[in-house]
Amino acid sequence: MVKDRTHIPYSHRLVDYLAVCGLGDVLEPMEPSVKINQFTDVTTVPLKPSLLDRYPLTDWRDYPITPFVSSFCFPQGVITVSSPPLPSLFTFVMTEALGAKIYGTCLVFYEPLPQTKLLNMTEPTTEQQSDEEKPSALPNSPSPSPPSSPNLSSTNHKFSNEIAINLIRGPSFRRQSFVSFSNEKKIHEPKCICLLSHHPFYHGFKQFLCELYRISCSEQTTPLERIVCNLFEVPLPPLGRIKVHLSMANKLLTFTRPPPNALPMADFPMEYLFYCLDIDNILTLMTCVLLERKMVFISRIPALLTCTIESILALVFPFHWQGGYVPLLPVPLLDFVNAPVPFIMGVIRDCINPAVLDSEVICIDLDNNTISGGSESLPELPRKEWTKLRKAMEVFANVFNPSHPSLESANDAFQHAPPPAVIDEFITEQMLSEQASLSVTDADAPPLTEHDFEGGRLYRKQLRASFLRFFVALLHKYRKCLDLSQLKLQSAVSSDSAFDKKAFMEDFTKTDKPFMAELMATQLWSVFINERLEYHKCLLQKQSTNANQFLECRFFDECIDAKENRSKLHVYKKGTPFLSMNRYAATEDYNVPAPDTTGLDPETRFRYPRFPALRPEYFTNREIFAEVLEEQDIRNGMSSRMHMAVTMAALIKGREFSLFQSNVTKDAAVIQLLQNELDSHRTELSAMSSQLEQKDAESRSKDIKIQSYELETAALRLELAQLKQRFPAAQKGQSSRTRPSMAESMKAGFMNMSNSHANNVSALVSGAQSLEDPPTLLLSNLVVSSMETLELALKNTLETYGQRLNILSRHVKTLKLRYEQHVTVNRAEARVVRRNTMAIGAELPR
Repeated sequence: MVKDRTHIPYSHRLVDYLAVCGLGDVLEPMEPSVKINQFTDVTTVPLKPSLLDRYPLTDWRDYPITPFVSSFCFPQGVITVSSPPLPSLFTFVMTEALGAKIYGTCLVFYEPLPQTKLLNMTEPTTEQQSDEEKPSALPNSPSPSPPSSPNLSSTNHKFSNEIAINLIRGPSFRRQSFVSFSNEKKIHEPKCICLLSHHPFYHGFKQFLCELYRISCSEQTTPLERIVCNLFEVPLPPLGRIKVHLSMANKLLTFTRPPPNALPMADFPMEYLFYCLDIDNILTLMTCVLLERKMVFISRIPALLTCTIESILALVFPFHWQGGYVPLLPVPLLDFVNAPVPFIMGVIRDCINPAVLDSEVICIDLDNNTISGGSESLPELPRKEWTKLRKAMEVFANVFNPSHPSLESANDAFQHAPPPAVIDEFITEQMLSEQASLSVTDADAPPLTEHDFEGGRLYRKQLRASFLRFFVALLHKYRKCLDLSQLKLQSAVSSDSAFDKKAFMEDFTKTDKPFMAELMATQLWSVFINERLEYHKCLLQKQSTNANQFLECRFFDECIDAKENRSKLHVYKKGTPFLSMNRYAATEDYNVPAPDTTGLDPETRFRYPRFPALRPEYFTNREIFAEVLEEQDIRNGMSSRMHMAVTMAALIKGREFSLFQSNVTKDAAVIQLLQNELDSHRTELSAMSSQLEQKDAESRSKDIKIQSYELETAALRLELAQLKQRFPAAQKGQSSRTRPSMAESMKAGFMNMSNSHANNVSALVSGAQSLEDPPTLLLSNLVVSSMETLELALKNTLETYGQRLNILSRHVKTLKLRYEQHVTVNRAEARVVRRNTMAIGAELPR
């Protein structure tokens, strides 16, 4: 059970593995108690699948291929048939120990079973061997009657041998009777091509598998191995901004991911969920998911299980399921439905009897629109939010129709596939001629079209937005209940101690509190709060790089801010810069180069009687550096080529030595690039230092001017005070006859002032002398006013220079801080690259 989603490993590869599964060289039954021999009707016994082929041939260090992949490709075992059905396609999900999801996309088709495999059956038991060692077993002797098959209904999995398993069978399918290993009737075996990835590119992987199967049925100038390698050359597109295109035959496959300021990726046909279940059952199902109940989904159509379960989990964002999760459960793992922890399992109807499930398990029957079981009653969702959500669902997703034609064809790999007889001819050697290759072109079989999610009455975007508004309204006050003061005191803070549940519950009504109390006791609630605490901890510590791991938290918080901004009660509007950011929009395109044709003869044609085994000699070691950047790398200042030198190293196939050698070469290039960037930073620093010296010189000269102005101002203030004391005495004792001498004494009093101010005062006195009989008080007021004006001007000048000095000081501090950050980041990157280089060099063969 996952407790911290921040430690879930993340893969930078688009595809991890391509696996081919089917029957091995020796036919073995799924049940160990079942014995088969050459007289057994193999069409009635589920056989054990095997991993036949894979690419790449060696495991990735961060994710080795799981040994259970063949069981997930054939969840009911391998069933041979005498009449092959159409190719089918379905998906499954595996969960790693640390919580990372592995998405599998499978294409199942049928080929004639080689006679050598029929002869290589498991040896019969001792009792059967004693009865069969008779002359009748010779080729010219009459064949004995075949032994009866054991009854499989007594096993732990309650698997009946009367069930003919077929992943894409329709209602008209009928299991054939006994087929001998002779040439009287052909027996067909299923084979599965599977793509494993950490990213749910459902439609892109579906188109690739369908086109790969088409190519294997026709004549080509490029071997199938080069086409497979071309898929592994596709870089993982970043969140938004870039669309990656892969040209395959006459198809253009597009891989893109939603931007980080939007809802997470959910590339599944969501309409299947709303076709199978009505609105009330979907709301009940959402309640079960939020309260972490034990759930088992049942359907007769395997393709519906993963799509419907992934759809309901996508709708409960921002919560993430933390319990056991296997949306398509293989028969050997059916004991998982008795797990003591919360889980979500999907089981094909023929493999399980719902009546034998535990009382705590809730059974969701997708075929009959029923939800049953569960020993505990479910509390109701908060009434106000539930009412708004239900109204929105009636507008955007009122498409309930259990008999919808798309449900019956959900398993079909090709929307317009030829009849089974034509498929049977495709896999024979006679249909490898030129006429046969023309019969499988797109002229006869129109290309597969993607589901139009925005068409019809199901509005996918509006529906997801309605569920998001439901959770925003439900949780919009959770931030006020977070005790962020504990983040400064403790290194690790739990959700129980840092979240005030009592204060959060005060805003809910009495009928809403039971649901909220159960919700806050679940594991997904603890993960929800812990993620927010880690996010705010990074913000408090100003760790912007670590805060980028919590973009979902920032997105949901700004959705809450946007809701509060729409309210008239909130006068103060909060900014939502991340939510309104447009730089993540997918405005660029990257086209993956065509498959590598190095070393191939242009005159050679490749034909395959059946889906071929991958030949290592046709694998390519081509390395592609795409101009594709992750947002985190842009923030760290890494160039595109340096980023691809690191992230695209996973595309290098071949021997381990060449892989290590290429990694060492790229790491040396990275070190050189970092050194060049460090030199550029040093040059920038020297330029900044010269600028700082120039600014300091200007500041010193301005300081000198300011000091001179201050001295001049002090002198003026002193003289002004003396003038104020003289003029009242002059007004009383002086006559008009002494006015010229008084004016001259005033002019002499200003001789100690600066020339500019003395000239102004002299002009003022001259103007006063030109008057015929000016009052002495008027002259005194004019002089005082002039001095006050000069004092105010000097004061303003002083303040202006002081402000400029403060701005220059702040600019100097900013430049110094920016330089220190650049030097710290570059030194850290250089240390990491050097350690990687030393580690890779230690692994090189000496």
